[in-house]
Amino acid sequence: DGKVDVLVAGIGTGGTLFGAGKFLRECKPSVKLVLADPEGSLLADWQAGSEPSPHSYVIEGIGGDFIPGIVDLNSIDRSIKISDALAISTTRELVRKEALLVGGSAGLIVAAAIQYCEQSDEEDLTVVAILPSTGSLYTKTIFDDEWLSHRVPTFFDL
Repeated sequence: DGKVDVLVAGIGTGGTLFGAGKFLRECKPSVKLVLADPEGSLLADWQAGSEPSPHSYVIEGIGGDFIPGIVDLNSIDRSIKISDALAISTTRELVRKEALLVGGSAGLIVAAAIQYCEQSDEEDLTVVAILPSTGSLYTKTIFDDEWLSHRVPTFFDL
């Protein structure tokens, strides 16, 4: 009904951001598309027109070093890069505070949505964040402090 103002999603294949984004823009052309991207992925850098600074990251399922065929970087209104540590911290908060057992890509997308809202001058926005993963797949990785201490030591600094 034209109530969505902002769509926040990651890019794996690009189907979620661009499929849902196309539909939403048909209903309301002013809908903003926001790319939530892991630090180390090249997509946000390419979209912003800046020099890429690739490095490895542990968040799975989104980000990358190529542009999927469905993706039109020019139709993205904003890109937000999120660190592994913040993505994982947000993922764990979603479990504790909201009882949402989601994966790291979902935590990254929520962190980007929060950052978008905090930095926006607009009030009363309806922001939709697509949470694409389940946390049950990550009990031995991002929910395991021992595993994290070897791969994302900065997590414990948050």
